[in-house]
Amino acid sequence: MNRPSLLVVGGASLDTLVVDDAPVASPGGAGLYTALAAARAGAVVTMLAPRPDPMPDVLAPALDHLRWVGPSVSPDQLPRFEIAYQPDGSLRHFDVFTGAEPDMT
Repeated sequence: MNRPSLLVVGGASLDTLVVDDAPVASPGGAGLYTALAAARAGAVVTMLAPRPDPMPDVLAPALDHLRWVGPSVSPDQLPRFEIAYQPDGSLRHFDVFTGAEPDMT
């Protein structure tokens, strides 16, 4: 059976989740999540997004599941979000940096 090919245009981010007052590094980004979900469903996936060089450890496992193409950027140019989960289930954003993603044409 042929696996479908899929192009995801979106991005990845380097997120910090604050859980019980402790920061935890986490991969993020709707493009990355969509690409990984499609790969998990059996598609051969290429993601078009700013690609960090060098690849941060937290994002490196994605390369086992998809082909990541796009302009090379330093890791500090990736989007970053710092998000805290509140006891009532709501979210609080402390820091938002959109990085190189808005510059893609």
